[in-house]
Amino acid sequence: MHTHFHQQNANLATAIKTAGATGLLVHISELDISLNPGSKDSVSITPAMTGIQAAKYAFIMREYLYSPQPNDSA
Repeated sequence: MHTHFHQQNANLATAIKTAGATGLLVHISELDISLNPGSKDSVSITPAMTGIQAAKYAFIMREYLYSPQPNDSA
């Protein structure tokens, strides 16, 4: 999964749920969250940005871990 720090959490949750709705086992084998998706020289990474990035990693992993998988009995 490749995304950026200002991607809306609702969109990320929808993407994970949509993948799970296929009936296939969902597996995140790679995850990166860009702080400078346009690779602009003028962008300065700030502590606030890295905090948002960390929260986004946590959000994505919670959504993934708590998404039903094909063989879940619950």
